[in-house]
Amino acid sequence: MSNSTHYFRPLQSAVLARSTPPGMDREREAENKQRDGDKRLQRALAEAFQRGDHLPAGTVVPLTLIG
Repeated sequence: MSNSTHYFRPLQSAVLARSTPPGMDREREAENKQRDGDKRLQRALAEAFQRGDHLPAGTVVPLTLIG
């Protein structure tokens, strides 16, 4: 039995290159930058919350150790 998809595999990259719009790479880069920025913001907010930056000055933050 022959597999007809075998003959089209070398053309796959060419077909994909033609099917994607020309500005798609810039959109992907912008999307990746946005995701990286969102991850950094989430991490900074989590660290600030752990430090107790949201609490008024002079308030003792109890530490709990798990495990």
